[in-house]
Amino acid sequence: MVLFILVTLLITSSAVRGPVESKQAFMDYKAKFNLDFGTHDAEREAIFRENVRYIDETNAKNLSYRLGITKFTHLTDKEFRDMVSLGGFMRRPASGLRSYGKSNPAAFKFTGNPADLAQSVDWRQEGYVAPVKNQGKCGSCWAFSATGALEGLNKKMTGELVSLSEQQLVDCSNSFGDEGCHGGLMDYAFKYVEERGLESEDDYE
Repeated sequence: MVLFILVTLLITSSAVRGPVESKQAFMDYKAKFNLDFGTHDAEREAIFRENVRYIDETNAKNLSYRLGITKFTHLTDKEFRDMVSLGGFMRRPASGLRSYGKSNPAAFKFTGNPADLAQSVDWRQEGYVAPVKNQGKCGSCWAFSATGALEGLNKKMTGELVSLSEQQLVDCSNSFGDEGCHGGLMDYAFKYVEERGLESEDDYE
């Protein structure tokens, strides 16, 4: 999961590319993401250069994905993993998330012919996926998973892609079994949306 998040984050931002050896490339990077490392500037520049070198070497292999520079490119792999693993927040027992009731979504049964299905579908190319978001140091992946699914469904039903509010789910769905930044389930989020609705990201305050 952490590797997926890392690759996703690397893919999602446009590069501020210059030669790896160029001091200007690092200066452009700091300006783009409004970063100031103070007395640690040289250390962060060295890490940045090493990460850019890794990005270039990986992209040269012509894999099925491409990496890019993001606001995390000045971090070591361990620093990034420590950040996205949310090591600082208190984890609740999984059983605590199920106090609202058993998760029992309706079963889906496919009645078509599997041979008629495409080998793969890139929903990004079809316009069903909103830009990648950043949950920060909040254990709210359940909310982002829920809104991602609903955004695609809404696009299919209305033809319009609208970014929905994860923050509303984090703030308001506790009575349905979710626990904000301490975890939750998509099922509970869907139940909340079914009964209460969900604002767009732009409209929710």
